[in-house]
Amino acid sequence: MQTLSFHKKYIKEDTTMNRSNDYLACANTFIMSTHHLGRNIFGDEKNKGNLMPVEEAHALLNEWVPNDRLRLHMKQVAAVMKAWAIEKENADEQTALKWELAGLLHDADWEKFPDDHCRIIIEELEKRNI
Repeated sequence: MQTLSFHKKYIKEDTTMNRSNDYLACANTFIMSTHHLGRNIFGDEKNKGNLMPVEEAHALLNEWVPNDRLRLHMKQVAAVMKAWAIEKENADEQTALKWELAGLLHDADWEKFPDDHCRIIIEELEKRNI
């Protein structure tokens, strides 16, 4: 998978890493080591579990990401994350959707706000009670 190979340069490939929690722990370590967000609490507890409708997520993607290739990358990551959730984690439909949306919007602020990557999209989602 092309998307997975893109991320392998950041995450050491380990044949024993067969659980998503291991992958997420590695990804989180990478993100936190390169993107200091200045906080470790995100969102309002009362909004826990809220999901953005898929149509709204795609509208946000199209509005925030003018680069066609980056949008394609984000859609590919979304598909891979959804497939992983279903195939490897036996996730239900709602959980798979969470993974898909996270993949779809993971780089939404990368192009327009490279110095504030991650921070801007998180703040936007919080404004939307997500």
